[in-house]
Amino acid sequence: MIGLFVFHSPLDNREVIIDHVSPFYSKLPENRYKLLGYYDNNAALNKELKKIHSDFAGYIILPATGGTEVLIKTLYDKIKAPSLICAIPTKNSLASSLEAYAVVKDNHPSRLIYTANPDDAKHQVERFIHAAEALLKINNMTMGVIGEPSDWLLTSKVNHFPGNFKTKISYIDTKELIDEVGNIEQNHIPETAEEIKSAYGEVKVKDNAIHSAVKVHRAIKNLIQKNKLDTVTIRCFDLLKYKITSCLAVSMLNDEKIVAGCESDLQSTFTMMVINALFDEAVWMANPSEIDLENNSITLAHCTIPSIMLTGKEDASITTHMESGLSCAIQGQLRNEKVTILRIGGRLDKILVAKGEIIPIEEHNPSFCRTQAKISISGDLKTWISKSLGNHQILVYGDRTELIKEFCEIAGIETIFI
Repeated sequence: MIGLFVFHSPLDNREVIIDHVSPFYSKLPENRYKLLGYYDNNAALNKELKKIHSDFAGYIILPATGGTEVLIKTLYDKIKAPSLICAIPTKNSLASSLEAYAVVKDNHPSRLIYTANPDDAKHQVERFIHAAEALLKINNMTMGVIGEPSDWLLTSKVNHFPGNFKTKISYIDTKELIDEVGNIEQNHIPETAEEIKSAYGEVKVKDNAIHSAVKVHRAIKNLIQKNKLDTVTIRCFDLLKYKITSCLAVSMLNDEKIVAGCESDLQSTFTMMVINALFDEAVWMANPSEIDLENNSITLAHCTIPSIMLTGKEDASITTHMESGLSCAIQGQLRNEKVTILRIGGRLDKILVAKGEIIPIEEHNPSFCRTQAKISISGDLKTWISKSLGNHQILVYGDRTELIKEFCEIAGIETIFI
């Protein structure tokens, strides 16, 4: 829910202002915003601000006239959530907005837009609402980290998490997961395993491997429930000493819209959280495995993927984990569609974004992780390499740059588009 303020000069007639301004917000879905009133003086505004609760995801400020700079500044001094100043072409609305924005923008997550068209205003305001609600959701989430980040993930070892966000982190020892796996009863495990086997086109592992993978899935869900987690990332290579992997379990969790990352990678799992919060869609964490500079393409690969991102389970197989040859992994084919590839890095204050399109792979490479995708990139790959923020990349279907940019502007993330 977003709070909406309309400010105007005391020299203007309130009824005339309402008639003129209401078309700029009346087309918004009623369940997405609450009109908090029209104000023309600080005394009335300050009285209202004492009543405002803090659970608004953000605020929209609509200066209907000039002479509203002090009202805007007063509001900004009292709120913390992101805000959008919407200037319109009437009675010095733009002039007032520019003056106020110059003062408030450096100390508050804010955006300024100008629109003369109510339909265009609706599109821009809805985009802001969507981004602000995603930011509120992320700030109220808890990420479970099962085992410390893998030794080779240097970017997660330099732990700046959660940066300027309020996301909580809960560390859980890998032994807790192993103990939980051991406590899982055999009830319905064979039935679930059979359902999995029948859904995939080919199964190259023994039944006991799939049974173990199902137990890992249930054990992780138990830890999520016990620790009240919203998302999870797992130091999965530690499981290999027990002859199990979490590849299939992670796939199943992401299919269930529980964001699950690999190798206890904090930054990439956080990126998955952001994209899931913005689009409510499954995403794929993968390694950049090969670059073809001549054809401006990159190959991503990993041993897990949400099955709902594949062309179909019937075209995929359950096979072994690539590096170890143990347990279960997924080898499947992604759809040949436009995609966005991204990663948040640094102190969670930078994001590298590239657009592309998945193209057919001529031959599966056995030295890469099991599921592989070749992406023709729209931008310059040499620039992508030089601006890299780390290993694991996050892939989501579609061109998602517009809403990602909106989110990053209010979240204080520097965007690097390739």
